[in-house]
Amino acid sequence: IYDSIINLKATICEGTLLYVKNSFDEKRKKEFTDSMIVDKTTSFCFFQKINDSIKPLGCYTFIIDFKTNFHVVSLIINNKDFLGESRGIYAKGYNAYWDTIEKRHMNANFSKKWERKLNVEIINDQNIQILNQNSGIKIFGGMTKYGKEKSLRLIAREKYEKKRFHADLFGVGEKKYKQFILRHSGNDNNNTRFKDCFLTSIISEEGIDVQKSTPAHLFINAEYWGVYNIREKINDHYIKNNYNISSDSLTILQGLKTVDFGSNKSYIQLRNYIKKNNLKDSVHYHNVKKEMDTRNYINWWIFQLFIANNDARGNIRVWKSALLDDKFRWIVYDTDLGFEIGDHKSNMIKNFTSPYMTHWYNPQWATFLLRNLLKNKEFETDFINQFFWLTSNKLTSEYLINRIDWFEKIYDDEMKIHFTRTTNRSLSDRWYHLERIGRNHEHWKKEVNKLKLFALKRPTYFLKHLKQKFKIETYLLNLNIIGKEHGTVLINKNVVEKSSLSTLFSKKHKLPIEVIPNEGYQTNFNQKFIQTERDTLNIDITFKKIPKKYWWRED
Repeated sequence: IYDSIINLKATICEGTLLYVKNSFDEKRKKEFTDSMIVDKTTSFCFFQKINDSIKPLGCYTFIIDFKTNFHVVSLIINNKDFLGESRGIYAKGYNAYWDTIEKRHMNANFSKKWERKLNVEIINDQNIQILNQNSGIKIFGGMTKYGKEKSLRLIAREKYEKKRFHADLFGVGEKKYKQFILRHSGNDNNNTRFKDCFLTSIISEEGIDVQKSTPAHLFINAEYWGVYNIREKINDHYIKNNYNISSDSLTILQGLKTVDFGSNKSYIQLRNYIKKNNLKDSVHYHNVKKEMDTRNYINWWIFQLFIANNDARGNIRVWKSALLDDKFRWIVYDTDLGFEIGDHKSNMIKNFTSPYMTHWYNPQWATFLLRNLLKNKEFETDFINQFFWLTSNKLTSEYLINRIDWFEKIYDDEMKIHFTRTTNRSLSDRWYHLERIGRNHEHWKKEVNKLKLFALKRPTYFLKHLKQKFKIETYLLNLNIIGKEHGTVLINKNVVEKSSLSTLFSKKHKLPIEVIPNEGYQTNFNQKFIQTERDTLNIDITFKKIPKKYWWRED
């Protein structure tokens, strides 16, 4: 990335240096004679010609007068492979037809599993090139690929250049990736461009698996395409990178039982076991606990219910590995239809625990596990306690709005670039054809404020719906920890991070509490559970040093 015009000088020690500008089409090669003035963002692919032999030397993009704190991704591809009606993966194509019932184009190029070759280069926020190699590209997404703008999937293959991408894509050090996504924010693409990144950043703090994200500006053949998010692809390589687990005995499923990797045999067996056995019986429930991480599942559902994610049923991702503990865990994936103002009043607890399908998003197969698990008193107690814990910590209006403010600050100036580019109506200007005209920075700010409004209003309705569903009366727990640095307090197996806590809990459900003094310290509190009929319960927990006269030492 350069501040102003540059003079690009390139030489070769043997043969003739050839180049192609703003394309991956080798048929358009020209001879590079010593130097060239680059006065606007331009991509070059270079070649060495010796006699009749031509060898590719690599592709580079020189970005002129572009100030950003985001990563920059540059894709260089043959235009016919990308936008051409005959073979372009982004195009509608000659054989597409409009389906009047589905209200979308069917048999379009972009709905096929076509893959094309390109060059991908990534420059990080420190203006350092962290990736440059040839790879494959496909259109990515479910229903969102039918929109004007689409997300893209990059795939490393040995036939292009390398089996893996080696890069620090997410600020966690260089790792190997088979694939990664350039996501336009899915159903949020014409709104904030960061909703899913924001929401998954919240639930990831509870140990739930999510796709890491890095914001970036995208250039394709030197043309600016806007703000995208670099995202992890959910596959076996995702598990390897995040858990340091090999593919042996790994299972990854989506939806009801669709196999992404491994086998769905054990998952089908789990569901069949639950069908045949009533989980009210603690024996059957504990057999189920051996097969799935119930706390993970509870956190997953509370989060989906809170954000009112209608699309939770279609975006189920579940995995397990025998090299870990062989228990199924859930991944939060695609939350773009959640956190919509207007849905802040939605009784998602009622809808997703209904034994009958009442909306498009709660078919019986999608609610089966939750409904049956809630028959068990132990699971219900953990669900209720964890509900109150999360809604008093990560799902409070204050916490959520602070996180939205952080994303707004990060994206604000970058979205001005995204929206303020001058459009022209030439056929080559994809910005115009993506129909971003009418969208502007002011519209973006309004969409961000809608997120804040949802965060402000949702907790009240969410609490009301829980009380209605489980017929709960609550008490206010005021917890004060003195000498907190000398011990650990866990509420429902969650570490209390602050010295004081004030939150509601259910009167009819026992609340587990564990107080663990550091070595050399003692505590005044030795209860294992909290339960009360009072409206308010005040508890002081003190950690203090054990007096020297009680020390014990082996001579």
